[in-house]
Amino acid sequence: MRRSPIAAALVASCAFGGGVGSLLTAAAESTAKPAAHIASQAQCDHLVTSVGKAFVIVGTALKDAGGYAALIEPAAKAGIADSSSQIDAIAAKEGAITAKINALNSQLTSVKTSIYSAEAGCLG
Repeated sequence: MRRSPIAAALVASCAFGGGVGSLLTAAAESTAKPAAHIASQAQCDHLVTSVGKAFVIVGTALKDAGGYAALIEPAAKAGIADSSSQIDAIAAKEGAITAKINALNSQLTSVKTSIYSAEAGCLG
């Protein structure tokens, strides 16, 4: 049984979306309280930098995920033609996009940890 590139793309985007969603949900549910003063300027600087990195990672992942759309028409044509070589080539392209997004998701997980740590150090 062949793995559908479209189905794999949906699964990958949902998996990455879960990582992005957990970052945004966690930020919205932050337990940090406004401080009368900044606990640590260095931690606040690190927090701002880390949040910026998270946005860059998410933006890059969204750009990369756009590559899935370009595979839809060729995948449909390859399926209609029952061309296993074309399907395999499209699946390889889908796999490369998914690998990039998975790597970005790992980076985002690391940055999230840094954000939470810096938030606590910055706001006390």
